[in-house]
Amino acid sequence: MVSCSFAGSGDRFDATVSVQNRTQLSIREIVIHLFGLTPPSGGAELPPVIRPKSSKSGLEGPDFITIPYPAATLIIANKQVGKLLGITAQNTGNGLDVAVDSAANAVLLPIEERSREEHEFKARQELVSRQIAPMGSDTYPLTVGFIPAGESPAAFLSGLLARFARQNHPILNWTDRRAIGELVLAGHAKGAPPNPRNPRYWLFLKPSVDVNSEEGRAEFRRVMLKTADDTVANLKKMNAQGVIVWDMEGEEFRPPISYIGDPRHLPPEMQAIADEFMKRFTSAGLRCGMTLRPQRLMTTPSGELYQRNSDDPEDVISNLDEKIGYAQQRWRCTLFYVDSTGDQNWPLPATIFRTLATRHRDILLIPESSTIAYYAASAPYCSSIERCAAPEARWIYERAFSLLSVNLIPVSPQSEQVLFDLTRAGDVLAFPAWYNDRRNTMVFRAYERAGGR
Repeated sequence: MVSCSFAGSGDRFDATVSVQNRTQLSIREIVIHLFGLTPPSGGAELPPVIRPKSSKSGLEGPDFITIPYPAATLIIANKQVGKLLGITAQNTGNGLDVAVDSAANAVLLPIEERSREEHEFKARQELVSRQIAPMGSDTYPLTVGFIPAGESPAAFLSGLLARFARQNHPILNWTDRRAIGELVLAGHAKGAPPNPRNPRYWLFLKPSVDVNSEEGRAEFRRVMLKTADDTVANLKKMNAQGVIVWDMEGEEFRPPISYIGDPRHLPPEMQAIADEFMKRFTSAGLRCGMTLRPQRLMTTPSGELYQRNSDDPEDVISNLDEKIGYAQQRWRCTLFYVDSTGDQNWPLPATIFRTLATRHRDILLIPESSTIAYYAASAPYCSSIERCAAPEARWIYERAFSLLSVNLIPVSPQSEQVLFDLTRAGDVLAFPAWYNDRRNTMVFRAYERAGGR
């Protein structure tokens, strides 16, 4: 039995759906078309539906959509926190059909990652459902309203945002918002042939250098330490807080493995100089960091390496905790970019990063994919302006911020203005640290205008 009630006042109204299951079977999924909305212009083309940063259909963030009309913005929001309920608004040609769905398809990574092609082919889907037990019931409350065009939805959603903040209070306290350098040490171009002399595809080495020989190892040490010194000079010039070494293990196994993401698996030539290499940064008063992955590095009986994912959050926490602890103890690392944290719309559970941040209060976690809940304990990574700095995160957490890599940002006055706006709002910019890229100038100017942060 389904019943709907509507109550409105002024520019908003509430819609509450009550469902009673009078059978002896569980209801796995229910989709309810609540109402239709017809714009004043009749059949005119409708504006796009805009969704906020991923919330996993309300499980890890306030879930709402906005539809910007010329004179006003329509908001449709799930009033509950931490309960799955998808909201859809589809264009029927004459208006919007608004519906709710009690289930969602979670996109999960393959258990075993052998290659990029297999990764895409084997990506799994699992129905995540808000079931109604036999003889049970459930309620789906929505709020719908209009705000003036261009106005932030924060005030309209204040009650929902406050409820989410109480259930997911912030624990991240990272006050340093200066830029962070990105240091890439290896580069395995797509289709590149095997290179016996340089099997990890280290950059900066001459083709004649053989890292398997004693002379080659000496040259590798000289080149890498010079790279570290040059990077320190660039970091100081940029007034950066530190550096993240993107591929300290090299790129021997790409494909299928892009980044190993485990400081315990360094190749021999890097193992010999890693302490001296990292000390170049910490001795200069800079923070150091590296790329981690939540997957475990495994070996087949035939000796083939591959990455193994886990659906058990405790296993992922244990794996990342071990890697963080090792890097902290050996090199005093505090900056950790966490690669491959799941599908963009269905990342790993936010509780993983909350637990890690609680155990390691002095580190900054930078997950590749994230939900709104991640901002309570980490600084999510983004590589484009459009995907960065989720404004709704700062509506909930005043000090929330993202890390924006500028590598793909076009060089232009418009980009420089956006970088300034993000910097002034509290976001951190990441720049190529091993050479003077034109984007570095934009980053420097943005921070200079923002007062250095």
